[in-house]
Amino acid sequence: MLDEALPHKLASLLRDAGCPVDRFPARWKGMQDGALLDAIEAQGWTVLVTCDRNMPFQQSFAGRSIAVVVVPRQRLQILAPLVDQIAMTIRDARPGEVKIIDRTDAVGPSPA
Repeated sequence: MLDEALPHKLASLLRDAGCPVDRFPARWKGMQDGALLDAIEAQGWTVLVTCDRNMPFQQSFAGRSIAVVVVPRQRLQILAPLVDQIAMTIRDARPGEVKIIDRTDAVGPSPA
């Protein structure tokens, strides 16, 4: 499941990379993190992809049936080159885990 702040196009890019994802349901917009995690679990999703870097510090994931993958930015032009890495991280994530894709992965090579 993609969090509401992430671009909708990211879902199709991840699907093209072989990772089944869905866009954030409109009915969940504005939901508090704890209630959102409960709703995602109740719907049977196993991973939340978010750019909310504070969520891992504000929520406990111990005992949760979902994992969280935190991406470095919410802009598609930053995330598109990372699609394969994001998809692999989603596939490797286990219940209760928080996986953070480092910001340096999104900035690209330094100019020469």
